[in-house]
Amino acid sequence: MAAWFRRRDRSQDQPDPVTGPAPSAPPETFEQAKPLLRARAVGPVPLADRRRRGEVVGDPGAADAVSPTVADYHVGALLDLPDVDVPVSESTAAGWGVPIQEILSAAFAHISAEPGRLFEHDGAIVNDSRAGAAAILLGGPRNLPSTELPVMQRGRGLTPVIVIPDAANCLIGFAEDPASIVAIARVAEEVLSTTSRAVSITPLVADGDRWVPYTWPPEAAAQVWQLSRRWDLVRYEGSREVLKEWLEERDEDLVVAKLMVGAKPEDGRYRSMAPWADGMANLIPPVDEVVLVTTDGATTPVPFTTLVERGLLEPYEGVYPEYFLGARFPTELT
Repeated sequence: MAAWFRRRDRSQDQPDPVTGPAPSAPPETFEQAKPLLRARAVGPVPLADRRRRGEVVGDPGAADAVSPTVADYHVGALLDLPDVDVPVSESTAAGWGVPIQEILSAAFAHISAEPGRLFEHDGAIVNDSRAGAAAILLGGPRNLPSTELPVMQRGRGLTPVIVIPDAANCLIGFAEDPASIVAIARVAEEVLSTTSRAVSITPLVADGDRWVPYTWPPEAAAQVWQLSRRWDLVRYEGSREVLKEWLEERDEDLVVAKLMVGAKPEDGRYRSMAPWADGMANLIPPVDEVVLVTTDGATTPVPFTTLVERGLLEPYEGVYPEYFLGARFPTELT
């Protein structure tokens, strides 16, 4: 069996204000908070997790106060406190009596002057800066570092394509240069292998002064396959415990299957798998193969699509990332 990925735990790099040590209290007023505000790119996984955690602890306002930008990208604000960066929550924004757009305007004013670090890595251009990623989302293509980018793109007039896999890295390629698109997919997978603050793998392309969703070209298919499996590993691994707590709070007796990703020894191509154990109702993430586990420990891998086509797995509504409910164990397939 191929070795399974184990992401490096970077939770100690910076305490998580949801599960880690209690940070300093946010300022009581917006005026006091203004000098501390910084903008950041936010993805759908931490947003869903924080909202679920708020429901578990009885604080629905614990969810991040964010503004959607394009596709599944959002921008939120952080308070740069002495001991930890604290996301501005909906309850904090409500306490200040200030809408999120005004909060983001103040945060953007601070990050717009912060320099990013632009460099090439494995064929992709990387803007390595939490401030830079948020500024590029908020300000559109005009906020790309234009004074340096033309030199690095080896020619003018190309159309930028970006991916922001985590809050500190904006990867830049060009629609007219397929090799650069392959590179940003490859480097995005590399970033996700070490980050604990994933944002998105949705590519965006410049359309005038705005970003719009972009379709990966055929040339990047192999790299996108690897990237999508890594993305699934990151988002399902990161949100599983919070989802289990949320289900317990709702008295839903469901087993949340663990998603695993392995590389095939013959070609290194990733595949995703999740177990389905007999005896209880299971929530199964969409994977390449579901491993049916009988009460005596015997295992049978079955394509996920086969189980869906036979009506054995149905979408479980109301959660992100997506899960499917397997209520009746398919003993006829074991």
